[in-house]
Amino acid sequence: MPGKAVEPGSLCRIGIAGALALAAASGSSQVLYQEGPALPAAGIDPSNIETLGPFYRIGPAPGSSLSAVEPRPLSLTVRQAFEYQSNLFALPDSVPPASRGLEGSDVISRTSLRLGYDNLIDGQDVSLWAELGHNDYRDFDALDHFAWSLGGRWAWQVGRQWYGTLRAGTQRFLNAFENQSVPLPNFVRLNTLGASAGYRFDPRWSAYLGVDHLARDNSEQVLEQNDLREDGYELGLRFQPPESATDVSVVARYVDGDFPNRQRFDSVGEALPAPVDNAYSDRSLLLRMSLAPSAASRLLGEVGWTRRGFDTLGQRDFSGVTGGVVWHWQPLEALGTEFYLRRSLGPHDLASSNFVDAVQTGVLVNWRPTGKLLFSARAGWEKNDYDGDPATAVGAQPQREDRQHSYGVSISWQLLRSALLSVDYSRLDRRSNRAAFSYDADIVSLMLTFRID
Repeated sequence: MPGKAVEPGSLCRIGIAGALALAAASGSSQVLYQEGPALPAAGIDPSNIETLGPFYRIGPAPGSSLSAVEPRPLSLTVRQAFEYQSNLFALPDSVPPASRGLEGSDVISRTSLRLGYDNLIDGQDVSLWAELGHNDYRDFDALDHFAWSLGGRWAWQVGRQWYGTLRAGTQRFLNAFENQSVPLPNFVRLNTLGASAGYRFDPRWSAYLGVDHLARDNSEQVLEQNDLREDGYELGLRFQPPESATDVSVVARYVDGDFPNRQRFDSVGEALPAPVDNAYSDRSLLLRMSLAPSAASRLLGEVGWTRRGFDTLGQRDFSGVTGGVVWHWQPLEALGTEFYLRRSLGPHDLASSNFVDAVQTGVLVNWRPTGKLLFSARAGWEKNDYDGDPATAVGAQPQREDRQHSYGVSISWQLLRSALLSVDYSRLDRRSNRAAFSYDADIVSLMLTFRID
């Protein structure tokens, strides 16, 4: 069966059609960009998403391995998955005329190869990873692409007093269509750098400095307004008793954010009267923690107060609670649960050049009836309010507000020591006050994983 073509000029979700699509077509001689990256949507292991210590990753952790064998420092992981998506372009029930031909489902073959190295050498904790994935679409084959993730982290220590972390990573991926204002195939390049250095005053107390940089670039010309440069600086006081699971820091953090390209279209894709500079600065006071309230539970995350100020249209300034916490609880050896709650000012996967007040909460339950079988169930809810939209700030458009429910189940079976077979089903349902952004989708996947270490 011949594949369905994805023409830039036909991909406008709502009314910006003509001029916007022509701008995209004239900016590139290619229909698609051939390279792409490392997110679960690209078939890449989400556990590769690293953070800068002593910072903690916020959100549900990937399912634990069923194998009781301790992994060796060097590992090779091969994954082959087949995924069915009922609504690939996240279109509403009433498909806009400009998006005719994009409605419907597709089956995607996702193949990935990951080489990892994790080792503790004389107090130095070293992690390196390189992953390459290929995504093959049965019908919309113009979306076929490669994805990659490459990076490393070194948690270092010198003597008894000095410690810190160095980290670098790069990845490129096809951004999910539900996270964009227009269903254009857009590849995101995400580069991160970070370093921290701490000094221990005694075995329990220390202070540390941290710096980090993030650069996000979009391949589609009409979405280049979402390109971001973000520099962070922080100073923390840390309490970490030896031989204890307690790790608590009080942190003052400053972030300078800049969008190299002025915003020309609002959060629903309509042209703004004039380009807008969305440069901003964040000032936050945070409490970071990793606690073990009991032998069966663990609490980790960060909570604090953030003030965001914009260089222009100051009525968009924000002040409020941000952060996220995850509570792991394992009441029985065969039963584990995870609850999470987080609030941020624009997750990077939303690809928005104005801040999004995003709240997410959910639960994950794992049940392991035997050593080779794992059942999982999950449910989530999220709220995305586009408070930073310039059109809303000046009263030209009502604020876009999205609400999404999701749930899913999965079964994993350890076929061999190095082989894992898993089946997963997810249901997504988003409702928006802007009808063009309401959609629902069913996703079913079958994955076979081989790990050699």
